[in-house]
Amino acid sequence: MGEADVLRKAMGKKILDLIQEQKIKFIDGCVTNGIDKEIAAKVFSFIEPFAGYGFNRSHAACYGIIGYQTAYLKAHYPAAFMAALMTSDQDNIDRIAIEASECQDMGIAVLAPDVNESFEDFAVISMEDGSEKIRFGFNAIKNVGHVIAHEIVAERKRGGKFKSLGDFLERVQTKDLNKKSIDALAKVGALDSLGERNQIIESMEQILMFTKNIQKQKNSNQVSLFGETILETPQVPLLEVAPASKSQQLKWEKELLGLYVSGHPVKEYQSYINKVATPLNQLTPELVGQKITVGGVIQKIQKILTKRQETMLFVMMEDTLGKIEVLVFPKVLERIASVWEEEKMVLVDGRLSDKDGVYKLIVDDAKELNRGEIENHMRIEATKKAYGSEKNDHHDDMNSSGGSGSNDESSVISHQSAEISDSLPLPSEISETKSHKLIVTLPNDATPDMIHKLSGIFNSCKAGTCKVYLHHQANKLETPFSIEHHSTLMEEIKTIIQSGSTELA
Repeated sequence: MGEADVLRKAMGKKILDLIQEQKIKFIDGCVTNGIDKEIAAKVFSFIEPFAGYGFNRSHAACYGIIGYQTAYLKAHYPAAFMAALMTSDQDNIDRIAIEASECQDMGIAVLAPDVNESFEDFAVISMEDGSEKIRFGFNAIKNVGHVIAHEIVAERKRGGKFKSLGDFLERVQTKDLNKKSIDALAKVGALDSLGERNQIIESMEQILMFTKNIQKQKNSNQVSLFGETILETPQVPLLEVAPASKSQQLKWEKELLGLYVSGHPVKEYQSYINKVATPLNQLTPELVGQKITVGGVIQKIQKILTKRQETMLFVMMEDTLGKIEVLVFPKVLERIASVWEEEKMVLVDGRLSDKDGVYKLIVDDAKELNRGEIENHMRIEATKKAYGSEKNDHHDDMNSSGGSGSNDESSVISHQSAEISDSLPLPSEISETKSHKLIVTLPNDATPDMIHKLSGIFNSCKAGTCKVYLHHQANKLETPFSIEHHSTLMEEIKTIIQSGSTELA
């Protein structure tokens, strides 16, 4: 039995020297036991192919059927197939990233999570133009548990889409909807239809207080004065903060989803990279062995120790068109160690290799991309594109007067700036066109009948840009009315609310 296991291991591991050694032992053993040498050699010839890949026929037949069914589904229902595949791998961020990349190659867009569209798992969304896209599932978001995912979907089925952040927080009642999970939902864009990402994140204290008050009211069976009237759910008092930059949004997506969904950090710089480097989708066998330059963002870094116990790096980098692994050997790493950080935009010089049938770059040198230089280049290119005809006219004028000609890009930019400045509205124009808010503060003893009377007035008003809000004690609620206000309207409101007040903001 021991010798048989040695033969099994030799076949399974494809160890050719050991297979040859076992072949001699096998034939000699057969001859010793009275079996003809030619027959023994023929028997071993049946065993030998299993050092490649061999399966018994029943096993092969089953896998053949499964393989055909899988290929059929992928060919005829590509979006549904890829959504199911991503669902099966949703606990493996690396696999999701690979499969999302394959979706892109197949022309299937993978959309960011959305509390008004996503399900627990990856799902196919049919678009108005007849195309199909895949919407990210809640279960694939880091820090969002299965309980929350189930509750969001169940509540959306019960009460329809969430109209506001306040509506979402009031309806999704589970202890698992906490600071960590709300933060994750905001960062990946799942709450984009309800509020700006950074504003939600920076207003977390206000959000948690809001949910606490909502729960307290429900526990004490308090009924709002407004009940089932014209009003929407109370609005969450969010802080006024700057929105998250596109690069910050992408970092959050990469951190919590494992990939970029709403864009790509290289996208706005791809045209610049195309000018100074070889796009990753244009690597060809003719370039193997040659020195080339590639550019993109560092996606992942793996450190390993060589036999000499020296550190080297395997770096995965990508542009919007493809990916490539670059190898940074110890001596090169020692010279340019500061370049290698995830999320950095870099230009890498090296020699292209196709070992094992996959393109890799053996690094000679690398540098971080100068964003200022890139952005300046992009501005000039955008100016040339937008004002090409004006530039040609300007070029003719300058030539006739002995000017510097078409290379004077600064004059084109100045020309553009002047046109933009001329098109901006004056401060007085801005103030005149600004939409107003009509804030109606109800008296402490307000009744539901008072609100119904106000509703009747607002219903009869001409539609406009003045949004109506009702305040009552600590409640500040938004109505669905946008009207044209006038002095007569204000008098009618005053008659109804008596000791209350009105304000135009």
